[in-house]
Parts: sequence; structure tokens; C-alpha cells
Amino acid sequence: MQDPSRPVTGYPAPNGCPPPQPGVAYPYHANQPNPYPYPYAYVQPNRASSSRAFVRSFILAMMVAFIVMGVTIFIVWLVLRPRFPEFQVESVSLTNFSASNSSSSITGNWNFRFSVTNPNKKMSISYDVVQCLLFYKPEFISETRIPPTIFYLI
Repeated sequence: MQDPSRPVTGYPAPNGCPPPQPGVAYPYHANQPNPYPYPYAYVQPNRASSSRAFVRSFILAMMVAFIVMGVTIFIVWLVLRPRFPEFQVESVSLTNFSASNSSSSITGNWNFRFSVTNPNKKMSISYDVVQCLLFYKPEFISETRIPPTIFYLI
């Protein structure tokens, strides 16, 4: 042997044993070589262009905004439970009625009495102007407005 103070280099280490016979040196299977030539290669992900990223983030922001607005409206609806006011015609009268064949017109004084009730307990309704329209089937007959007295339904 050589100098024992020097580190051992080379294969096999000189230990006085004979070299192993070919094919019997290792009782276990050796590691298979890696089938991929570059096992640790970093693959950079495809980066979307800035316009695509903007469109995606804008669509995502709009979806989030619509969802938040929808949830808010649903909660308000659950709390208030709004219902339409109830209109009821109490009486109708027609005076000074006249029909003319030559001018194809109908004239008269129409008097309606109606009531409006508010079924909502948590909301009130106010009217500035009431516009009344009279139709017979698809034909428009007359229109009038009640003066701008403020109506308030509780």
C-alpha cells in the first residue's frame, strides 16, 4: 500500500480485496438512467399579453361587481318584501255623452272614483301627478291629469 495519510482516490479503493467479477458485483439493480435528457430544466409558463390580461381582469371584476350587486338587491328585497300598490275602481259615470258620425268623435264627461291602498308596511308611496288614460280595446280615447296635489300613501 501507499502512504495511509493520503486520501483514497480511484476505483476500486485499494483495500486488499480482489476486484469484483463482472455481473456479480452488485446484488441489487442499478438505477435506470433518466429517460429525459434535462430533468431539471425550468420551463417558463406562457405569459399572456397585457391586453389579454387586462380583458381577463376586467371581466373578472365585472362578474364580481354583478354578484355583489345581485346579493345586495336580494338582501334588500328579503328585508323589505316590496309589493305593488292596489288600485280599485269604486264608481264610473258618463254624462253629456254624444257621438258624431260626421267627425267620428265621441264626447262626454267621464267621472271615475278609485281608491289606492299601499300593502307595504315598511315603505310609503308618494304621487306628484296622476295621469289617467282611457282606452277601448287597442284604441286610445282620452287622457287627463289630476292637478299636482301631493298624494301620500302610508
